[in-house]
Amino acid sequence: MAKVIGEGNYNNALEYNSNIKEVNELIISINKLAEKLNKQELLRKRLTTDISHELRTPITSMQGHLDAMIDGVWEITPQRLISIKEEVVRLGSLVGSLRNLAKFDNETSESNRKNTNLGELIQNIIYNYEAKALDKNISIDYELNNIYMNIDKNQFSQVIINLLSNAIKYTNKGGKIYIKLTLLK
Repeated sequence: MAKVIGEGNYNNALEYNSNIKEVNELIISINKLAEKLNKQELLRKRLTTDISHELRTPITSMQGHLDAMIDGVWEITPQRLISIKEEVVRLGSLVGSLRNLAKFDNETSESNRKNTNLGELIQNIIYNYEAKALDKNISIDYELNNIYMNIDKNQFSQVIINLLSNAIKYTNKGGKIYIKLTLLK
């Protein structure tokens, strides 16, 4: 069984009963080890898939944005360049987070909270996804107020990106997406 586990096959369990107590305890320990290694392998595979998706998203956004400017579809403006820079910074942060994977094993992660203008942050994200929306002839209308909150910019951005990406993915061609940011009292 140790040889099987050593070859990376963690799904098997050792089925053997012995009259010797220590051998039975060893069998239980080996089966628990195989089970834990199997869970770690599944977690590693899921993490690899998630990381790939998280890295691909800002790269695709920047590429679409730059292609639209190079092709003359969009005018090169400071706002559009800032939104691309935000994606580069976010991508750098994601890559930096890969170095801290050990922290996730302990289910703890640091939060970098800063006072942030949510309206500006969301607008930059919208700019980065306009090309993706235009591919499906989807318009993105928005009404964003300047609301400041103490947030982790990267974590908040990821939430908005996931929402907007899914909205584009599941909105029919020629459809509309409306985003409104307002402070509820």
